[in-house]
Amino acid sequence: MNFKLLLFLFLAVSLPLKSEMIGSYFSGKINDKEIWLKLDIEGDSLSAELSISDKVAAIPLIGTFDSIDNSVFLQNLKSQIILTGKYFDRKHEIVGKMQLDSAEYELHLQEFASVLHSQNNMNRLKTTVEFPVFVERIDFLAKLNEFQQKDLVQKTNEFFAEGLQQWQDSSEFFNGYEMFLQNEIEFLADGLVSLLQTDYEFTGGAHGNTAFHVFNFSPENDTLETINLSDFFIPESDYLPQISNLCISNLKQQNASYVIDGSVESVSEEYLKIFTFNRNYLIFYFEQYIMGCYAEGTFRIAIPWQELKSILQTNELTDKIIKK
Repeated sequence: MNFKLLLFLFLAVSLPLKSEMIGSYFSGKINDKEIWLKLDIEGDSLSAELSISDKVAAIPLIGTFDSIDNSVFLQNLKSQIILTGKYFDRKHEIVGKMQLDSAEYELHLQEFASVLHSQNNMNRLKTTVEFPVFVERIDFLAKLNEFQQKDLVQKTNEFFAEGLQQWQDSSEFFNGYEMFLQNEIEFLADGLVSLLQTDYEFTGGAHGNTAFHVFNFSPENDTLETINLSDFFIPESDYLPQISNLCISNLKQQNASYVIDGSVESVSEEYLKIFTFNRNYLIFYFEQYIMGCYAEGTFRIAIPWQELKSILQTNELTDKIIKK
């Protein structure tokens, strides 16, 4: 088949080609505690991460979903957490009860996003995306959906076109092209969002590579305004060297070889642009080869806001995000 015809056929059926819902995000409150539930669905089996505002780490849960009566059951025996309820799809909510810290609470979780899995596959050319589709209760969320759609379509189309060109130029030695893009919500509240995009690409070499992209936005005059690292910190505070030192200390604890052997002594401003945030942490991500060899993989560093409080600005942004 002609290359231009192949390219036309792919672009004509761009994202999403085959989509299925594989999970959801929910939020709510119990006893004045803000809670988040990221739910993954596989048949009648459920797995989840429960985030509670007064607990530092997310709590893993496992359980089941009964599609006949839409009942949900999740538990973590070690943490003595049990969640039972029913999912009401028309209202996008879970209503039930939760046992937490030896007490039982009424539970009302509102779904704010569904996770879609979409795949395009043609011979040895494959692109897969997983991304949250926000329930469009406000214009800001509609704009986030539009932004993600445009970004994912552009990246997968460009990757597929590049793979088709490689296939045409050297079909005898073509070893396949594969991309997996995953968008995950790190934070969503008060008109602010922090998204992490993990981009794995295999282009026929010895192995694939993983890259990170971040989308930190606030609404501004009907547009999505980018949140920069500098927006959090007092300008005269020399926040970059302080954050670099905290990252280097953490990387030593993770045995990042380039830090251990002295090849990397500080983190440049360019690498500190790859960050997300949530109520408890400012989080940085480093790709393969930046802080260690390929076999060491990627590195993730979560710095508690409390360790940065002396250099944080007091403004609307930090007031909306950081748990006081």
